[in-house]
Amino acid sequence: MSNESETVHEEIGVSLEEWASQLGLADKAVLTTKEAADVLRVSERSLRDGIRDGTVPSLRLGRRLLVPVPMLLRSLLKEPQHD
Repeated sequence: MSNESETVHEEIGVSLEEWASQLGLADKAVLTTKEAADVLRVSERSLRDGIRDGTVPSLRLGRRLLVPVPMLLRSLLKEPQHD
């Protein structure tokens, strides 16, 4: 399978689309910081700290800070980096 979004990830046993669907995110391309914090079960402040330090992917659209769903799911599959 050449398309990364169709790849079944061994870590979770499902494709990114299936995982997004299980999380109720299948119809969303981006999340607000509040929505992303709710999905991750962290405070919005913690999420914004993660965005600031680069551990949570984000994009800025005007004054809005958004979290792209595919990038968020992929980032959760990466090995944690400890300093």
